[in-house]
Amino acid sequence: MAMFALWQSNANLTLLNKIALWVLANTHLALIFTMWLNASTLTLALCAQLTLLAMCQRRYQVALPTWLTKLGLSVVLFRVTVSPWMKGDNTEMVLGVHWSLIVIPLVFSMVYYAYYLHHSIDLKKWLEGALLHLVALFITLETSYFLVGQYPDFNDLSFAESAVLAMNWLILSAVYLWRFKLAH
Repeated sequence: MAMFALWQSNANLTLLNKIALWVLANTHLALIFTMWLNASTLTLALCAQLTLLAMCQRRYQVALPTWLTKLGLSVVLFRVTVSPWMKGDNTEMVLGVHWSLIVIPLVFSMVYYAYYLHHSIDLKKWLEGALLHLVALFITLETSYFLVGQYPDFNDLSFAESAVLAMNWLILSAVYLWRFKLAH
């Protein structure tokens, strides 16, 4: 169905019909990815959907409702944020290394590309916040992982891990304050 919708979107149709077919194809692909993929690969597929939606809006010069992108972005951020503490996800390996070293930079790059493609100032602020959240998550996870060999376990933190997390969060709080002042 997704391939048929994409094939039909190249036919001589009105702009609204082409956009509807692109959204239909993305919906079918999201359903396929949800049933077929799991863990970090599903997060990457959902984020790729957001990027494809931004590309579609840019290509056809049409503005789809921003809530659609905000909802998808919220799902992606929720998945990537809770993954380190989910059973099975926290031990997943991608290309021979722990998942967060590969997945978070890929999600960051896709969100950044969507940021580049969008023209809406309101949506750009959401995407900036998402990018900042991904940087904060990456720094927190990777410093803890390389320090103690695991993601932070808030029930059993060592002194070194607590000190590193405190320093990370102190720096990130300053960055969040700076972003708050810029974003109004």
